[in-house]
Amino acid sequence: METIHFPTSPELSPLGNGMWLLCHDYLFPVHGEWATIPKGFRTDLASVPRWLTPFIQRDELGGVAPLAHDFLYQMGGVLEVLGGVRLSRRQVDALFRLLMRLEQVPAWRRGVAWLAVRLAGWACWRRDRAL
Repeated sequence: METIHFPTSPELSPLGNGMWLLCHDYLFPVHGEWATIPKGFRTDLASVPRWLTPFIQRDELGGVAPLAHDFLYQMGGVLEVLGGVRLSRRQVDALFRLLMRLEQVPAWRRGVAWLAVRLAGWACWRRDRAL
């Protein structure tokens, strides 16, 4: 298994109502580059559907993977570090699964989380996009 060491864990501050605020810029790997999530980014981390909560809690999917996934969904997959290339929703969801693997989230848990975003993520992809 590929091993990657994230610079630090993301530092998040609770805002209430399940929302979190990123306290410092945060670097994460994407396609061999390091992308930045800016300080002040707001996230709910992982939106786990109620029917999945007996199996998966939002804090069991890693720290980087849900943060990066939320950021990329809100940016419509566009990353300046890649020259403004727009990643498809499928590519963003695949990166979510890869980051969970790198954070050593168990295979069954990341598989269920990935399947959930593939099946239901289209609504958030359309709703959350900042572009």
